[in-house]
Amino acid sequence: MMNIAFWLAVLTFFWQRLSKRKPWAISTGPVPYAMLAMTMVFFLSLAVNPAWLSNNLHEFWKDHVRNLLVFLMALSSIRSMQALRPLLMAAVAGFTVRALLLLGLYWGDFQALLPYRKGFALDATFLFTITAALFLFDKGLPRYLRLVLGGALLVQAVPLMLHGSRTPLLAIAAGLIVAAVLGRYWKWLFTGLLVVVVGLVGMAQAHPDLVTRYASPFSEQTYQQDSSFLERRGIWFVTSSLIREHPLLGYGPGWRKLAPLARSEGYIEKLAGSGERQDMLAHDYFRDKGYGKANPHNLYLQVVFETGLLGLSVYLVFLSCTLWCAIRLWGTRIQDNTTLSLTAVALLVCYLITGFANGLWAGSVMLLLIAAVLANQACTMGAAGDSA
Repeated sequence: MMNIAFWLAVLTFFWQRLSKRKPWAISTGPVPYAMLAMTMVFFLSLAVNPAWLSNNLHEFWKDHVRNLLVFLMALSSIRSMQALRPLLMAAVAGFTVRALLLLGLYWGDFQALLPYRKGFALDATFLFTITAALFLFDKGLPRYLRLVLGGALLVQAVPLMLHGSRTPLLAIAAGLIVAAVLGRYWKWLFTGLLVVVVGLVGMAQAHPDLVTRYASPFSEQTYQQDSSFLERRGIWFVTSSLIREHPLLGYGPGWRKLAPLARSEGYIEKLAGSGERQDMLAHDYFRDKGYGKANPHNLYLQVVFETGLLGLSVYLVFLSCTLWCAIRLWGTRIQDNTTLSLTAVALLVCYLITGFANGLWAGSVMLLLIAAVLANQACTMGAAGDSA
């Protein structure tokens, strides 16, 4: 249903522009230019990797075409928080339904609901953050919708806590704290901290093992003994070693070729001959994973793997331009602009932190959607300044 709705929206968008000659009205500025540069780097990486051309074109279609279309459509159509709000609320509603289904899995052990668990914590990093940002910062919402969002947060929080993923919780907390401090929402900040403390006390009674797991990132032993972290270190070593062979423009779009490349370049044998635990864990990871099953588990390494150091530079410029537009918009002190900017800041912080332990371009659609609206608002501000 999601795919059908998305492609119907794409067809409607292009039909209106090409057949009905509706104006494109595409804003300019640092964010659109950075996105254009990113697209050009992707095509450069395609051109310099002819051996992987067919694969890279397929991967570009799977991973990036949808994101680029979202950015283009939003840049041409969504020019304010007022127009963006219904889309964000729809995303929140869909994610809340998914969380409700997961409650049936965790509390009722309905195994038919297991597919809804896959990727839940990673998606929650962005969708829970958006739900919380609307609830905390959007004063333009009527009271009943704020109450609905509060209920949605409670529904989403339970399976998120039971899921056991550490990085998403750290990213969500950091993103909302930074946004609250920037917006000077001290009351909400202290209330949120109180809720967290109460939640941790309750969890300590019901699931003490989860409290231990969530506290583990603050323990030095985690980085010396935790299997998940050590396995990631081994994966990062292999990915970094492969990157050194194609440092400028990478191997082309698509992370799914990581495992076949690791095997063809002899890293399975190299890892097997090492006595280090992290190398043995990485050996088992790559040995057991086929095409599309192994990923770098680090978005920054993934960007370099796909598009090289040039791609990483342009990608960081894009994120920096998006942050600059958000802060500039926050300075206007207009309520809708403030809501948009604080939501964008929270999302960017989540994205930056999550990228250290996860890849797969997670959350890109929401980030690009908000980045496009920020670019439109920044362009509107610039036009207003020029008129004045």
